This record gives sequence, structure tokens and C-alpha cells, in this order.
Amino acid sequence: YQFRDNWEIVNEDDNYYEINDKNTITLTATQGDFSSGIRNAKNIVVSDVKGDYTVTTKLSFHPDTRFQTAGLIIYADQNNY
Repeated sequence: YQFRDNWEIVNEDDNYYEINDKNTITLTATQGDFSSGIRNAKNIVVSDVKGDYTVTTKLSFHPDTRFQTAGLIIYADQNNY
């Protein structure tokens, strides 16, 4: 499978994600963050949107180390999210 045309990955590391089908991607957590001036998070999946939109997501996350996080953000660029 491959991403639809309007999707891309910022800071891509293809060792840590898999596109399972046309609607599902599995991401493996890696070190990185978006905080305190740090912008080294990997495999940020983004899509251009215009106007109103709806997002449906399912998150399965089992952290095993302090400070691991996962979630959904609205991302414009490395400095605006």
C-alpha cells in the first residue's frame, strides 16, 4: 500500500512505520519531541486541508519509558502546531 496523494510524512524514518491498508498505518514510537525548541519527532503524518474537516482516529499506545507521548495535533510546520 501507499499513501494517498494528499498525505505525507515529515521527518520520515521508514524503519518505524508500516502502511497496513488504505485506511490504516502503524507507527512505532521513537525518541523525539515537539517541545521547548526541540523539533526532532519522527514520522509525523500530515495532510493539507482547507475549510472544515473531520478527523477520525484510533490510538493504541502502550508507553514503556518515561516521557513517551502520542496523540493528534494540528500541524502547519515545524514552528506552528
